[in-house]
Amino acid sequence: MGIPKLTTYLCDNPEAKGAWDFYKLENTRLVIDGMNLMGSLIKSSGPRGNSGDLRCGGQYAEFYQRVCEFFTDLRAHGVEAIIILDGIRSSEAKQATLKTRFKQRIKLYAALARARDQRDILREEEVAISPWSTYVMTEALVNVGVPCITADGEADSVTGALARLWNCPVLSNDSDFFIFDLPGGLIHLRDLDLMRPCTRKVRRFRRSKFLQSPALSSFVGGIEEGLIALAASMAGNDYVTSQELRNLRPLYLRYHGEHFLCKALFWLAAVKNCTTLEQGLHVVERNVRASPSLRDDLLDRLRFSVAFYNITTPGRQGEAQQLVNVDSLYTTNIRPHLVCQLDKFPNWLISAFRLGGFSSMALTAAQGQPVSQTGIYLEDITQDPISKVDCDMRGVMYGIVLAAGKREAEASALHVSEMARGSGGLQVQDLKVVAKRSLEGLMPEALPSLGEIEAMSEANRARVVLHVLGASGFVEDLPIGWQIPIATLRYWLCVPQRVRNTPQITDRHVITLLAGILRNCPDSSGPAYETEMHIKNLENLKLFLSQSPCSPVARDRITPVSMVSGKLEVSAIHIFNQWQRIVLSSQQLNSVLNFPFPGLNLHVMYDGVWAYSTFTNTRLSNDDICQLVSSPLLNTLYLAATNGLEITPSSAKKAKTPPTPDKSAQSASAAATSTRAAKVKKRQLVNAFSVLEVEGDEKSEEEESDKAEEQRAMPMSQPPVQKVGGRRVTRKTHPRKH
Repeated sequence: MGIPKLTTYLCDNPEAKGAWDFYKLENTRLVIDGMNLMGSLIKSSGPRGNSGDLRCGGQYAEFYQRVCEFFTDLRAHGVEAIIILDGIRSSEAKQATLKTRFKQRIKLYAALARARDQRDILREEEVAISPWSTYVMTEALVNVGVPCITADGEADSVTGALARLWNCPVLSNDSDFFIFDLPGGLIHLRDLDLMRPCTRKVRRFRRSKFLQSPALSSFVGGIEEGLIALAASMAGNDYVTSQELRNLRPLYLRYHGEHFLCKALFWLAAVKNCTTLEQGLHVVERNVRASPSLRDDLLDRLRFSVAFYNITTPGRQGEAQQLVNVDSLYTTNIRPHLVCQLDKFPNWLISAFRLGGFSSMALTAAQGQPVSQTGIYLEDITQDPISKVDCDMRGVMYGIVLAAGKREAEASALHVSEMARGSGGLQVQDLKVVAKRSLEGLMPEALPSLGEIEAMSEANRARVVLHVLGASGFVEDLPIGWQIPIATLRYWLCVPQRVRNTPQITDRHVITLLAGILRNCPDSSGPAYETEMHIKNLENLKLFLSQSPCSPVARDRITPVSMVSGKLEVSAIHIFNQWQRIVLSSQQLNSVLNFPFPGLNLHVMYDGVWAYSTFTNTRLSNDDICQLVSSPLLNTLYLAATNGLEITPSSAKKAKTPPTPDKSAQSASAAATSTRAAKVKKRQLVNAFSVLEVEGDEKSEEEESDKAEEQRAMPMSQPPVQKVGGRRVTRKTHPRKH
């Protein structure tokens, strides 16, 4: 994330000590990098401020509570915060970096699945992001009245531009913010006490002080803004990787400085007549020894990276101003440096997307970029990846977004590239878009396009969602807050019909999930919002921009759940994460269809540690799990979820295939089989009428004789026979020594 090793250099090196001052975080605005903060709060949401067990798929209630407490404390000290989240991954220059990160996440989750303790795997700066974490954080922000905005593309440059516009600090741990020209400075997350963020002064980084430090001022004093961004790009970041800089770094490695940024600054400052960005790019082009194609690619990446760091342009400032302008949420500026353009989509979609209520995955596919389907699930790597469980649901969602206005033949050829876990690690595979105007066997009516959705009634849009989930005719009689949760359970129970290699789902899995939901939502309303999330978020944004005080929301402290000890039963977590994936996709499909169903309070629907501990507790029967919740709805919801489906009992085990007997022993085996069958039938009759009584561990003489007779009838393995000198010699075999 950002420039490698720059955080360590600027935070811990004595040379950069003068770039920091102490700042009291109170009575100010604060722009927060949402994805960075989410990871930090996850790590502090467990007991005593530590991370909970991150292997079981999410402890969302504790995380929700942690987010509420953090922002309530900020507001109590007069800090008005706004959260900026990443939007569409539209940059081709960053695809190589994203693929590298996804490969690392796949390895990390595979190691967590094998570990007996997550502390043996996770380093201090690492965190395992659970599937619903982003949605749960958005729920908490909406409910405590903190505005949350989704950027059209990357959040970093918009975050920096907004902080510069308001002259306030940025809160993040991304090293790219060290390069942005932020008059309000940067507060690094490693320096902030997340449990009590406003109780003491916190260190704040000022880039102007860093450039004025004795180690730099005599060499690079007064250097142009564009050259600073160029030097940062030459040090390496998400857009210009070390592999692409291998022909450039030898030019400045001999210069003074403990970090590539300082060396690159000294090199550019030492070049004669190099005072502007174009002159610096010309120096790079003239000195790099590489083929013309590699040199041109490097220069293109450097230009893109420099544009990313430049947040002082009028266009970028206008983008930041428009992003938080309530009256302009439905329009976009033309930004030549960004691939993402939203102006071709309906107004309701743009508003919902900007306020965190629309699937960024669907819009990423609409921009022709690979969609990430990995990095958030702990799964059994011996089974098919979890991303396969909802392929047809994603195909319908992509079809609604992509196939609008296209002919049948043209639309049927569409596909979306997705990055997911494969047999050898990360794989980029194509998913065929469901583009038929009539979904045969799935829906009676035609598949709507984005332009037609706004004119459809809410009942028709809801019917589309239920048809795609395969729950039409089974859940309509339930309260509306329960229809999507039960529909996702039905879709999940049909996973073995769509995925070949997957663990077996039993009735115990279903009962555990239903009990987990009902322990937090015992009433008939279900785990649903009272209003749509994006509408409530719009009201929060209006309050924020008008600087109206919002009263803190008091929350009861949730009792932390203990961590799971020992090695995991990975198949159980794999199955539960399949359901989490389906619920997440159902929420994305619901957003694409303009929210015919209310959003779900995901933080009350699942607790990974509770579900895993309950499911694997052999002392608890299915009836015992039902007794954990005192709700009469459990039986009704179970019947609605399983009606018409074959459910495997949790006690059922796969029968082992008996070994094939040798030909020489077939007759003996047949006789033994008939004898055993007769005696087993006799014992069953005796036991049925309670005639035979066996006390303790003693066996009757009849059972002993039956066992001896069966052993005599079993085929014996004969040692190999070899002829030596006309004689038959039996050779004894010994196990081979390894």
